[in-house]
Amino acid sequence: MLIRTIIIAGMFLALLVSFPESLFAQRASRQIRQAEKKKVRQERVERRNFEKEKKRSLNEHISRQSPEVQERMKQNRRDSRRMNRPTQAAFYKRWFRKKPG
Repeated sequence: MLIRTIIIAGMFLALLVSFPESLFAQRASRQIRQAEKKKVRQERVERRNFEKEKKRSLNEHISRQSPEVQERMKQNRRDSRRMNRPTQAAFYKRWFRKKPG
């Protein structure tokens, strides 16, 4: 009986120690939360700047082409958007899927 109690207590302690400390923390300190917010803001700014630079670079590349090539590039872009657009699922998949809600 005593051995079984010791084994159960040991297993419980091992389980308790194996959990990360963050599960038991009430809240992160103010400096940590502010640092995380600052990091998220910085990532958002970097992503926005990257997208702007990418768009500017693409427009610059297109403007270097002759008007005929520009028109072909525009048509290819339209075609690829149309072809890569998500399509509706097949009728038998729509009939038997689970309804949301």
